[in-house]
Amino acid sequence: MTVGMDFDAQHDLLFVAGGPGKAYVYNHPYRALVASYDFGDATTSFLNDVVLTPYGAWFTDSVQPKLYFVPETSGIPGPARTLNLSGPAAGKPGTFHHQRHRGHPVREHLVRGAEGMGKLCTINPFTGTSSVVENVDIPDTDGLLFDHGQLWATQRFINQISRFRLSDDLRRGTLEKVITDPLLRVPVTSVKFRRTGSPW
Repeated sequence: MTVGMDFDAQHDLLFVAGGPGKAYVYNHPYRALVASYDFGDATTSFLNDVVLTPYGAWFTDSVQPKLYFVPETSGIPGPARTLNLSGPAAGKPGTFHHQRHRGHPVREHLVRGAEGMGKLCTINPFTGTSSVVENVDIPDTDGLLFDHGQLWATQRFINQISRFRLSDDLRRGTLEKVITDPLLRVPVTSVKFRRTGSPW
């Protein structure tokens, strides 16, 4: 099963969130499995997203209040570790959450849409503690994207994309634009198209 993916173009590695407790790393040119990880029991764990940072890949669990980190050094995936979450980003126990997340390109913190609250949260990648970002209301968000200090939130069932400007300390945000269009029919994620293009 493939649920979420992210690609390390420098080392030709494809990181895959594999749903029930599994994650994989593939060599793209050779289509070969480089590493696989068992993060939890298939009945109580569901990995639905992965994001690359300069230090490795973070995987999201939609059922457990945890993140899983796979370090990467010179294109070699290392042993994984588990980060237990606390605070608003942990979500409600026993509830399935989409829980998309992204790593901030400058600061070391991760951000996540707290699905039950409709808020954006920051996560400390060392302690797992989290806090709400003020003035960023993003109900029904499934996809997040950073682009030059802006956060794009893809809101699936209300069929819109909201763009925020975040403060340097990630404590607050300002709504800049809400994008709606008849073509937006349950949008779920976004990706930056080309180096100077817009998120789609």
